Amino acid sequence: MLKLGITREELENLLVESNREVKLNPNNADAYLGRAMVRHALKDYTGAIADYNQVTKLRPKDVSAYSNRANARAESGDHKGAIAERTAALKMDPNGVLSLFIYNDRGLSYLALGNPKSAIAKR
Repeated sequence: MLKLGITREELENLLVESNREVKLNPNNADAYLGRAMVRHALKDYTGAIADYNQVTKLRPKDVSAYSNRANARAESGDHKGAIAERTAALKMDPNGVLSLFIYNDRGLSYLALGNPKSAIAKR
């Protein structure tokens, strides 16, 4: 994940604000996305995944939410889950702006599982 020089205390303050935003706007996908990103930065992968789930529930075609959820799964050690997420994202938008990153990250998850042949396959 990108290191922005934000302290843990600042992230925890952002989490408080994000919780407030979700409470005020429970049907706003961006509120969940913001909180998911803060939780992800805090390495609260379970919480981040739960928020990314809400984003995809509210915006089922949000490829970036699938990709971010896949990153959280991979960082928590769930490479099979990350592969499934990335495959779903690629089915939605195989040639989109994020597709090269998603193909690359899916390949890294295959490598983490000891499957180099699948890592280089495009589909």
